[in-house]
Amino acid sequence: MAPAWRVGDRVGIEVPQLGERFESIIDRIDEGADGRSRSARGVIAGDDGLRRRFVVTVGPMHVFAYIDTTNGPFELVGNNRLGWLLPTSSLMAGWDFSDPDYFISRRDGGRDGR
Repeated sequence: MAPAWRVGDRVGIEVPQLGERFESIIDRIDEGADGRSRSARGVIAGDDGLRRRFVVTVGPMHVFAYIDTTNGPFELVGNNRLGWLLPTSSLMAGWDFSDPDYFISRRDGGRDGR
């Protein structure tokens, strides 16, 4: 599928959680530096009149996607057997961004931060 993508191709993106199918046209293709992955992006015209982006990246072992909808963004992560499409807000649930996500080694061997 991904090797055959071309700018101007029509794509349909289904989001089962919303019971919707979004129709779009690929407006850009990016080849991965490794020569084995490929990304396609385009615009979804929402019911609210706003232009929303989608990006789908396919590699030899995984697929990733970002789909912006009128109900918020969704993200897809999958391999060659299974995939998970979730609202981005679900992926961030439980994260406390006020906690540092780093540590600094002290000279005495201890650590500051996480």
